[in-house]
Amino acid sequence: MNQSREKIWEQKMLFEKEKLEKSHELERERIEAEKEKWAYEKERAITERERAKMEFELRMKELELRYQKKD
Repeated sequence: MNQSREKIWEQKMLFEKEKLEKSHELERERIEAEKEKWAYEKERAITERERAKMEFELRMKELELRYQKKD
């Protein structure tokens, strides 16, 4: 009887260990996905700023040319 209790206890501990390892693995994967998401968002924001800056500069050049022609 005592051996079967020990065996059950060992199995329970093994299952708990596996459960913790899987939980940690899932958490690492979640964190990695979050890191990738933030890197993508940062890159997208930089691209948006660059596009807006280029559009602004283009618009300024158009206005300069328009006023130069009037003079």
